[in-house]
Amino acid sequence: MPYKCPYCDFESLNKKNLEFHIKEEHPREIEKEKRKGEDKVEKGKSKEINDFSRGLHGENVILTFLDGSQIEGKMKGYSRYELLIEPKNDEEEIVVFKGAVKTLKKV
Repeated sequence: MPYKCPYCDFESLNKKNLEFHIKEEHPREIEKEKRKGEDKVEKGKSKEINDFSRGLHGENVILTFLDGSQIEGKMKGYSRYELLIEPKNDEEEIVVFKGAVKTLKKV
């Protein structure tokens, strides 16, 4: 049973020959597939928190961590991997890594 190229009519009995053909004849399609894969990785929990945290700048929030502990405070800023929180008890601002956050709720 021949292996078929998904981008053209090329067929090969050997899978390695097909992989070589795709690499040589369809480099743009390979780049598009790589970009799609990178987008899918970003669509995980971190992307959800990124999208949600954009609208919470300056708002009061409750962060629940993976270990079950919570912090309530004001969202002062965010970056790709971190949130800057001013705790409700007026302690110094703290930096929280998004990977440790289970839930982020607006109060």
